[in-house]
Amino acid sequence: MKNKKRGYYSAVSLEDLAQIYIEEKMIDELFEIVRSSNSIHTIMTYTNHLKSKYPAELLEYYKAAIEIQAEQTGRNVYVSLTNYLKQMAKLKGGLPAAKALKESFLDKYKNRPAMKEEFRKLSWD
Repeated sequence: MKNKKRGYYSAVSLEDLAQIYIEEKMIDELFEIVRSSNSIHTIMTYTNHLKSKYPAELLEYYKAAIEIQAEQTGRNVYVSLTNYLKQMAKLKGGLPAAKALKESFLDKYKNRPAMKEEFRKLSWD
């Protein structure tokens, strides 16, 4: 059954499989889908189902996925980063982690005025 190819397990898409896991309350199996993904979209889609059991792991996955996204440039990217950081901050222990990640981006990407401008909309200070 674990013939993972292009987002499919056998003839079932990962999204369909995730929905089955949610309906059947198979949280550990759902977590495996998220764990194997570097996609911020996948992580955010299933966070509500996983956050009570896997908060620390989700924080790490958010951090890794957001760092990948931050390599891109453009205001639309910075708006998305701001939203991702907001979602990360909602997790248990997420606010200090999201603040630290934001500060590391501001330090690393000093020549991105639009990023600084978008990050000012995060009212954490």
